[in-house]
Amino acid sequence: MKLKLIDLLIYLLLFIFIVSLPVDLLNLPIDYELDILIGVRAALLIFFIYIIWKNKIKVFEKPLFKEILLFLPFFLICFNNFIASFINGGFEPLSDGYILFLEIFLCLISAVLEEIIFRLFIQNFLENKTPLARILLSAAIFALFHFINVVNVRSVVAFINVLFQVVYTFGLGLAIAFIYEYSRSFITVVLMHFFFNLFNDVLYGFLQGFSSNLVFIFTSVIMALLAVSYGVVLYLTKFKKLDNKEQVQ
Repeated sequence: MKLKLIDLLIYLLLFIFIVSLPVDLLNLPIDYELDILIGVRAALLIFFIYIIWKNKIKVFEKPLFKEILLFLPFFLICFNNFIASFINGGFEPLSDGYILFLEIFLCLISAVLEEIIFRLFIQNFLENKTPLARILLSAAIFALFHFINVVNVRSVVAFINVLFQVVYTFGLGLAIAFIYEYSRSFITVVLMHFFFNLFNDVLYGFLQGFSSNLVFIFTSVIMALLAVSYGVVLYLTKFKKLDNKEQVQ
């Protein structure tokens, strides 16, 4: 069962409001800020679980294909920053372990929340569209959602970074939407989203002297090309016939 459009819009706006709370304006210690973020997002997660139960939305559907391993090569893009950092000069030791634990826990909750809203709610809402349309539209909405980070912009460079984030999250959205479309494995897409944020955001903050330089751009482009190429080959050899049968029916 899919949600009504008005309900979907309300949940999306609520989601955007919660994830964009300007907690940093409270000028609290970082662990307090993380506690607040975890608390409000955990509350939203509980609410979304209730919505899923109330609307009988399938979460743990039987995968359409047993070969979940086919999608594992997409997980390589989760390690883009680590590869770039290794080429660029290495790592530094991790700092406060408790802060790191809170950030990882927040990262996990955020990944589950985003996959609920963009996969279970939005991508499933587009069930009357073609598989390609579902993938493109959900990826586009996922990318545009990250444009809300513009509220924290204080310089031209920061604005350019937000635009860059919108671009690469569109690519990530394509990969995740593709995996969900042809596996219906919620756990798989949550894990990919979590690992991507963990290695490219949370742990990225602990990389020694790393910045968005030519090495980062080069590895990003290479990873993107590999993911796109693999996705195209996988679609043509495995899923195209299925889509054709669905359109005929």
